[in-house]
Amino acid sequence: MERAVTPMEIVTRAPLLKQVSFTQIIEVIESLTQQKLVFSKNGFLVIQNRDSLLESRTKQDFLLDIKWKKLMKMATWFRYIPFVDFVLVSGSMSFGAIRKSSDFDVVLGVRQGRIFTARYLVSGLFSLFRARRLDDFEASSPDKFCFNHIITPISYEKPPHNYYRYELYKHLIPIFIDGLSYERFREKNSWAEIGMLNSEMVPLHKPSKIKKILEFLFGNTIGNYIETHIAEPIAKKRLASYIHQKHNAGRVVIHEYELEFHFQLNYESMFSNFRIPIFVTDTLNQEK
Repeated sequence: MERAVTPMEIVTRAPLLKQVSFTQIIEVIESLTQQKLVFSKNGFLVIQNRDSLLESRTKQDFLLDIKWKKLMKMATWFRYIPFVDFVLVSGSMSFGAIRKSSDFDVVLGVRQGRIFTARYLVSGLFSLFRARRLDDFEASSPDKFCFNHIITPISYEKPPHNYYRYELYKHLIPIFIDGLSYERFREKNSWAEIGMLNSEMVPLHKPSKIKKILEFLFGNTIGNYIETHIAEPIAKKRLASYIHQKHNAGRVVIHEYELEFHFQLNYESMFSNFRIPIFVTDTLNQEK
């Protein structure tokens, strides 16, 4: 992660809190520091050969605050989009590891049976205001929303339960919630302790009356027809052509239950083989 951290940040983010004490973590940090594998300055830590991050941490925090203000200002538009149940900020913005070129990655939770309709509505509105990322080149769309993962209740929880997904989910930050869907999402992924870190970091946007009216008008057979005969076939045809151009790289899902477009899996490939602690997976198995 492109960010210097404090000892307390390591403690609160580690998936080993139930097995390792704070004192033990501090002892490990001190040992690594003595071996010059970890460097410390003004209370911040980085690994070997990354000491440049120590100087940039303060500037990064200042930039993060500016970006959050921009994000939340534009996020108010989610209040008017029908069939969107929740919006979660992920990626560099949720971790705090941002640069000037960073965009706004979000996970959209949408109504079952309206995933393609919701995608078109979200993409259309944010494109209208020039707030949507239009390509897949890193650093090409600073301060624009990237809608690369859209889920429905059926796809709230899915394997693998590895360290990468644990960290990704644990850092998710809700910015819009309509109803109880977000709580169901958290329950399905209790193994990842979603919301433990950032539950009160930002104010939540609430649904508007316009959203509720549109959901009432198109939550019936008319909406079903639009979804299955217009939005879904057009989307699948366009997305299939687009993915073919990418040579099917990365992880791509096009389904009525989930839409996911991650063509670069740099961090995931690094940490996907690290399984999360036994106490977490055991909890999940007991629930099932």
